[in-house]
Amino acid sequence: MNNTEFLEKLSTTNQSVKGFVKELIDLPKDKLTIKPSAEEWSILECIDHMNKATELYIDQIEEKIDHLRPSRKEQFKKTWLANKFTKMLAPTEQGEIKSKMKTLAGFVPHSNPDTTVVGRFLNNCDRIEKILKKANNNDLRSFKVTTALGPILKFYIGDALDFILTHNQRHVIQVKNTLSVDSAE
Repeated sequence: MNNTEFLEKLSTTNQSVKGFVKELIDLPKDKLTIKPSAEEWSILECIDHMNKATELYIDQIEEKIDHLRPSRKEQFKKTWLANKFTKMLAPTEQGEIKSKMKTLAGFVPHSNPDTTVVGRFLNNCDRIEKILKKANNNDLRSFKVTTALGPILKFYIGDALDFILTHNQRHVIQVKNTLSVDSAE
């Protein structure tokens, strides 16, 4: 996939996730805080978790985004390892989460977060959009960012953006599942 198509795909995903989360603003707080079970997260907890994960990457990218090199290659090729991690996270085409994953300690949501996490997430989506615009026509392998696993594993900017947007898609499905459980009761 060429760089432009790749960035457009990421932008479409980001806008879709943002649009869905924006619809949650009008829901009553009690609907946003219901947990499907004691082990599962509420909608606000999902969004708090998405904020923590998203900010890990976009904070690093924003620090370096002005230092992107112009692209010498038309194609963006994901690294093997980043592609593997992203595929593990990705929901199926049917919208199912295929693999359970343990949440790292630093990304566990606060218990009972308030509704401000929704606005913070929408702001993070805007930040991603600005990054995607600045990345256009630039080398998406200009620099690496540290992943949630620490400095032992780093992703190029393109891989990191793909990973975090796939991660957010995964949790949108989790939120949709929570909404459907709540409305079925």
